[in-house]
Amino acid sequence: MNVSLTPELELRVHRMVESGLYGNSSEVVRAALRLLIEQETRKEAALVALRKEIEIGLEQALNGDGEEFSAVQYVAEAKKRYEAQSARENSTGEV
Repeated sequence: MNVSLTPELELRVHRMVESGLYGNSSEVVRAALRLLIEQETRKEAALVALRKEIEIGLEQALNGDGEEFSAVQYVAEAKKRYEAQSARENSTGEV
């Protein structure tokens, strides 16, 4: 198998080998692929969990178990909390 890398990536691979952390460029590529696979696995697990939560929420809403939500009210309350926090920070000099 041949792999083409951009000059920047090729330079990074060479630097990693030169650092002594890896014996050769193949080890660098294998390590990178393992990390990519782990990342994709975590993303897929998170997506499955999110879909499950959405399904639960939809089921609750269909059963009438949900609460009404007003985005306008939520934003207004968030703005009040932000302004109150800013006022506290300004009065104490905290950042």
